[in-house]
Amino acid sequence: MSRQQDYKIQTVNTDTTVSFEPVRYDIWLSPQKDQVEVVIDKQSKYGKVSKKDTKKLLSILETP
Repeated sequence: MSRQQDYKIQTVNTDTTVSFEPVRYDIWLSPQKDQVEVVIDKQSKYGKVSKKDTKKLLSILETP
């Protein structure tokens, strides 16, 4: 990506009885802020989120 990510999300294990490896997701907003692109850190996996799901995701991320 040509710039720093807009968001970082790290998974957290809340169940101490389960072995868990945290995963970090790097998230970029499109210039129109209507779609996000996601990269899973250290796995070289990339994807785009639909506009509908982007709207849902942003409503969660932007909640104070």
